[in-house]
Amino acid sequence: FASESMKSANRSKNALVIALVCLVSSAAQAEGTSVRLDVGRSDIKANGVEDSTAIVGFTLGQVITDNIRAELGFRDLGGFTARRNGVSAINELNAEMFEVGIAGQFPLTDVVPGFYLEARIGMGFFDVDGKSQAVLVGQSLGPIVKYKASGNKLYYGVGAGYQMNKQFAVGLSFAEYRAEQEIGASTKDIDFPTLSVNATFSF
Repeated sequence: FASESMKSANRSKNALVIALVCLVSSAAQAEGTSVRLDVGRSDIKANGVEDSTAIVGFTLGQVITDNIRAELGFRDLGGFTARRNGVSAINELNAEMFEVGIAGQFPLTDVVPGFYLEARIGMGFFDVDGKSQAVLVGQSLGPIVKYKASGNKLYYGVGAGYQMNKQFAVGLSFAEYRAEQEIGASTKDIDFPTLSVNATFSF
């Protein structure tokens, strides 16, 4: 049976998905709405998995003030695979995350086009699943242990970009996402540092 925390996380995530769908459907009609696409790299080092992979992200924003916007988005943090000490033990992990937060964009000039700095913070609702296999004495392999976890963790990010005109901007950003990994009765935090390029379309 799922734990109460996992059930609560799933309810929160379902509500976030519904909100994301509603925001997408109204984006074309709302003033101050933006759509942002991220492509980049995510790293991980946890439970014998040390790997890097490509990531993609999609974020919808709504202007609150001149410099602040609310954000609702999705991140596929990637699938990771590793081998321990050259032995073919299975160590795999997949992670994805819905997010809700705020972002601040601070122009470095008073005119467009021009450069800007950016900061983001919010709550990420994650899903993690994978499987792990221990290397036993004599390099023999233990049983395959499957695991999964859902929950929410704080995320943050910083970046810089170039506003080409009022409707389009490109940027480079670093973000730190966090999830949990459950194996048996133990739970460990997993960090996903990401580096990505992005393009933002404003309406």
